[in-house]
Amino acid sequence: MLASMAFVTVFAEEDEDVDDEMEIEDAEEELEVEQEPIDEVALAEQTTGIIDPANHPGRVISRKKILSKSPAAGQPMEVEYTIWNVGNTDVSDVEVTDESYTDEFFAEAVKVSFKADKIEAGSKYSEVHTVVPKEEGKIKLSGAKVSYKSVISADSTDSVVYQSEGASEGLVPISSAAHYARHVQSHVFDWLCFGLLAVPSTVLPYMAAQATLTRYSKAKSA
Repeated sequence: MLASMAFVTVFAEEDEDVDDEMEIEDAEEELEVEQEPIDEVALAEQTTGIIDPANHPGRVISRKKILSKSPAAGQPMEVEYTIWNVGNTDVSDVEVTDESYTDEFFAEAVKVSFKADKIEAGSKYSEVHTVVPKEEGKIKLSGAKVSYKSVISADSTDSVVYQSEGASEGLVPISSAAHYARHVQSHVFDWLCFGLLAVPSTVLPYMAAQATLTRYSKAKSA
């Protein structure tokens, strides 16, 4: 009886030793896998979600900016579209479309559309378009849609069409027509007209008075 118990105990201890050896081997295999070289750039992009365009072929970013310093209702407002190629290869067939200028907020619905055959790496392309706000208030700008063609890698000639939506300035305050006319618009013509109208009622009486004083001064001295 004692002999059989001892045999069971020794057998159980042997099984535990085998399990321990298997666990050690599994740990060594996991350690070997972890020691494989890691692409730090790819890991950073996956972790943060921020892609460094310098490590990729041609990529573009775009912006829509209001150039007019004092946008006002009924006055032309200049909008600048700029596209930058921040990649390391050229991009081609760049097309920009913007259909956000509806007749709800603007004097007339306008569709902005233009193309650029090619933008070299590190270069940019800009165009300015004009729209007319309808009334006073705040207009929310949305980014323009941009499509372009770029190679899949610097060593490949295969190209893919990409699409993106650019950044904008968000809310743009639009002043009233009266505020623009009083505080912004040039009044040179108004002042010129005022001067011409004021000459008969100011300069001519002054000249007549001076002539009278001169005549009486001569008579008194005589």
